[in-house]
Amino acid sequence: MITREDIWTRFRQQLGWEFNCAPDTFDQKENTITCSVLDERRRKFSDKPFFLQMVTLGLSTVISADNELQSVASQMGRREGWNMAI
Repeated sequence: MITREDIWTRFRQQLGWEFNCAPDTFDQKENTITCSVLDERRRKFSDKPFFLQMVTLGLSTVISADNELQSVASQMGRREGWNMAI
C-alpha cells in the first residue's frame, strides 16, 4: 500500500527534477534560485525549458529561471539573502 509519506516523497522528487534541485531543497527555510533545464524525468509540457517557474511547499520558494533572467534573479536573491544554486 502506498502511504501518504510515499506520495509526498515522490512528489518532492518530481518537483526536484522539474526545478533542477534536490528534493530536500523544499524543506529549507530560505528561497532558492536554480537554472531552468530540461530533465528527461520531468513532466513534459514543452520541448523547451521554462523561462520562469516557481513553487512553494510552505517553508520557502524555489525559483527556476532561464539564463536570460539569471543576472536579475541573482541580484534580487543576493539582496534578499536567498540560497543561490545558479
